[in-house]
Amino acid sequence: MRAPQIEGSRPSRPSDREHRAIFEHLDTWEERSLVSHEQVEEIRRFEEKQQAGAPRIPLITEVVAYLGAALAVGAVAALVGPHWDEISHGQKLLGSAVIAIALVAAGAMLRGTREPAVRRLAGVLWTLGLGSMTGFLALVLFDLAPGKERAPWSVFALGAAVGIAAWVMLRLVRCTPLLVAMFLGSVTAVLGAGVWATDAGWTWVDDFTPWRGIAILIVSVSFLVAGLRGALTPRISAITIGSVGAVVAPMFSMEASGFGALLGVGVAAALLATSVWQRNTPMLVAGAIGLFVYLVATIVHYLSGTVGVPLALLLSGGALLGVAVMTARLKRFTGAE
Repeated sequence: MRAPQIEGSRPSRPSDREHRAIFEHLDTWEERSLVSHEQVEEIRRFEEKQQAGAPRIPLITEVVAYLGAALAVGAVAALVGPHWDEISHGQKLLGSAVIAIALVAAGAMLRGTREPAVRRLAGVLWTLGLGSMTGFLALVLFDLAPGKERAPWSVFALGAAVGIAAWVMLRLVRCTPLLVAMFLGSVTAVLGAGVWATDAGWTWVDDFTPWRGIAILIVSVSFLVAGLRGALTPRISAITIGSVGAVVAPMFSMEASGFGALLGVGVAAALLATSVWQRNTPMLVAGAIGLFVYLVATIVHYLSGTVGVPLALLLSGGALLGVAVMTARLKRFTGAE
């Protein structure tokens, strides 16, 4: 039973600590699929409106801040770049480690704020810190003393370390750049594992020329499925990254005598079908672009030099227009994302 309120009084506002507790619970509930990403965002917006305090940072201020940070990074690169070979290995390691720790610490201090722009800045700082950590690991694994050879597992180790670190950071700060870093780290680890296997004597891996494209496709589909199930957040970013990666992956198998083009057509068609089922626009766009590119590549590869090429292209164009009309109508009636 709700307690009576005195006429004219206002309900008390939650404290900052209570708001932080609510936001932490929201992240946990979303990870366990108790609430959808859209519901979480609606609750966040509602709670942020209830909070008293200074007005939110204008978008132009946030953009200017990022531009200033980019200029600062460019200035450091311009100063250090020409003298990079003169810097000792130990100094490089120390500098990259200090920068990584400083950026991660700065992001950690900003992580608990309720201001969305500051939360985004915390994610960007952690991404930059992860980049500096990647440089540190690359110096350890690749920039070796004279006479030493790089270990065959070094690329795999670098990619796995970056991917795991990005995943851990994503558990604390939802950030699209961190999601991109996790994807790139995962791809690097998978490709590095293939190179490692080849160096270890598994020659059949290198003989199977499409393996790189298939490996990238597997990673991309994993991100796509995880995004659709809400296991990776931000959800839309995970779906977009997975869709784009799935469309690009067959390009790394194009050398396999038309296999890459056929694989691309199949992947694009699957994305289109799934986008209609899931009512998802990023998948729809990626599938439509991929279908156009790989369909043309398939026609040119198998019908090159014949009079059937113009006719096949015309039929393909008509088919793509039909797909566009169909998906547009489905989006209209189903309310695709």
